[in-house]
Amino acid sequence: MQENIAWFLLAFIFLWIGSGLAVRAITSISHHLRMSSFILSFFVLGFFTSISEITVGITAVINNQPEIYVGNMIGGSTILFLLVIPLLAVVGNGVSLNHSFNFKDLVSSVIVVGLPAALTLDNQISMIDAVLCVSAWSYFVFTIEKESGSLDKIVHINMRQSSLVTNSLHILAGLFLVFAASNILVQHTAKLGEALRISPYIISVLIISIGTNIPEISIAVRSILLKNKGVAFGNYVGSATLNTLEMGVLSFLTKTPVTANGSNFSILMFILGLLFFIHFVKSRSTISRKEGLMLLSFYLFFVICEVFTGPGWNLFGQ
Repeated sequence: MQENIAWFLLAFIFLWIGSGLAVRAITSISHHLRMSSFILSFFVLGFFTSISEITVGITAVINNQPEIYVGNMIGGSTILFLLVIPLLAVVGNGVSLNHSFNFKDLVSSVIVVGLPAALTLDNQISMIDAVLCVSAWSYFVFTIEKESGSLDKIVHINMRQSSLVTNSLHILAGLFLVFAASNILVQHTAKLGEALRISPYIISVLIISIGTNIPEISIAVRSILLKNKGVAFGNYVGSATLNTLEMGVLSFLTKTPVTANGSNFSILMFILGLLFFIHFVKSRSTISRKEGLMLLSFYLFFVICEVFTGPGWNLFGQ
């Protein structure tokens, strides 16, 4: 137990340093590109903080345990929208989401995020479901890129600018630390789940998903301290929507329908929570402290439903 605690502390230090480097560098590069830090964090940071999820997913496919990546993706999206963002609202006395996303884009992002969970209501992910996931993500990213023109701006970067090169190196160094720390957390979180006799899906949706989203959580804390919530929110949306793409691609690699033995009640809580999220930001593009508390209650109900109605909970099993 003491060894696990020591590893966790080391991982948190790596995450804190790594996310700090990345947030500062993202902000600096956005000035060079004349691009909002939100867009850059969506396309760049959102991808690299998802490396831990990708690693877990590929390992699950290789070990013929696809339930792990299904639970991890759904749990991760739930944590981002119903735990991390609401916590930002509660701690910061409200959080503004009025960045580069217009309301239509925000609705689209939530639909893409909630799609994999909705597809598991029949307790499996089929090849048709995989096609839907990849198609939905591709259309969403195409729309966002078309509106922002971010790729055109990246093409015209003057790579001879020393500050741009330095910041790029800072991003790579920061994300390397984030990736290393994520792997440490995933390994020790998985061991804890096995010791508690929890099924692979439950371990993934409730425990591993927290470990693989520590980078986003850490970056959120750093962003608050640096007064740059645009980076944090862009990272959340990029990471959460990327879970949908990962679900589709990994399901293609599995080649057969993947069993998702979770609780349909918890999935409904997640979807209902996403609907309330949209309602809260519809008119003011903000989430108040009170609304954040309500969204946190949906996450609590999600966990309770998974624990008490999910078929894979064996905490008290022999």
